[in-house]
Amino acid sequence: MARDLLERLRDSEVLIDTGPIHTLLEQETGRNLEGHLSEWIVNHPNEFQSVVKAQFAAGCDFGTPGTQGNGRYRLREFGLEDRLYELTLKQVQLAKEVTPENCYLVGHLGMTGRFLEPVGDMTVDELYKSFVEQIIPMQEAGADVIGALCGDIARPIGNALTTVKEMRQSCDKPLSIRPDAGLAQLIDGKIVQPLTPEEMAREVPGWIAAGASIVGGCCGTSLEHIKAITAAAKGKK
Repeated sequence: MARDLLERLRDSEVLIDTGPIHTLLEQETGRNLEGHLSEWIVNHPNEFQSVVKAQFAAGCDFGTPGTQGNGRYRLREFGLEDRLYELTLKQVQLAKEVTPENCYLVGHLGMTGRFLEPVGDMTVDELYKSFVEQIIPMQEAGADVIGALCGDIARPIGNALTTVKEMRQSCDKPLSIRPDAGLAQLIDGKIVQPLTPEEMAREVPGWIAAGASIVGGCCGTSLEHIKAITAAAKGKK
């Protein structure tokens, strides 16, 4: 029987969050940036599941179905608006099939690709409906853990600790932090994030001391980053 997530967090266990599935699919399978992530996942189930399994093998306690781009307005740009439910459900099923016992799945509600009024033309009501539609194929909404991911484009690592401290001052729920691996650079035709696994790992004890119970990395974080983060977090309270 799977261990209860909140019970583990109440016992002060530190857990490792999922890595950035979009980055890992690019690194591990050669997936290019063309097309929509969800459509690629559904069309390449074996490659997707192999990367999810690799995340768990690297030390992650959480896997992801890669649903961050499944908002109606983002899907509309790729002609996939009518497949929102189908894609989301299939992605969750594929990830669940390879999730080990005592590990978990975490879904992401990502960008819409539009700006709110008055800067853009999107209303608050449209934004709300977009997120609600993504939640329905998973489970009824209800936050047990509060977290932040990605971060300040210029200083994601530097601001991660500040973010954890501010979240801890504002709520008493378990906290999660997943900064990205630095400002992306284009080198020899490839997107590279400059922070090394060792540099990210050095920050992990500080996040935990400030109140984070779940730690990980976002954009640019490789399997080697995840391994280093896992090693740094192991045994920390």
